[in-house]
Amino acid sequence: MMGRLLEDHYRTHMATIKENIEKILKEMAFVLRDVDEKEVEALLAEIAKAKTIVVCGAGRVGMAVRGFAMRLGHLDFKAYAVGDATVPSIGAVAAFQK
Repeated sequence: MMGRLLEDHYRTHMATIKENIEKILKEMAFVLRDVDEKEVEALLAEIAKAKTIVVCGAGRVGMAVRGFAMRLGHLDFKAYAVGDATVPSIGAVAAFQK
């Protein structure tokens, strides 16, 4: 009996997860249609030549940019998020994007 209940719960749960993944992928495709490749290339060029990268954001955006900074760090960039204990003194800011 218990095995059947768990099996049914698992099937229902997996169906919901798959539906949510499909919704997320559709929304990402919708957003990415409006991305200008030249703007992406310009951003990549700025990141590549930056000595230090400091990102900032609040709420869900803050979580996303902190993840972005972490991944830049994995790629050997000196990247930090405002509010982290390890952020160096920023000084004059060459480029600040929101």
